[in-house]
Amino acid sequence: MKENSIRRAVREGRAALGTGLKEFASRGVPWIIEAAGFDYCAIDHEHGAFDMETIANMASWFQATNVSAIVRLHKSFAHLIPGIL
Repeated sequence: MKENSIRRAVREGRAALGTGLKEFASRGVPWIIEAAGFDYCAIDHEHGAFDMETIANMASWFQATNVSAIVRLHKSFAHLIPGIL
């Protein structure tokens, strides 16, 4: 299983550095975010332009990097949390 980069940062005694994503869904984005030195990326479903299929694709793309993906869901989609986990 992939190591959680946020936990790794805390264990190393440093703050986890992250960014947010609202619009751009491309296979290359996770690699760019990793190259920039970020530990995590928050994928914004609440205010972003992503549907569930795009979020699933992005989560799998982030699996290939050392960046942890966090999904922020809109409150009306709380019933989808088990499926996303």
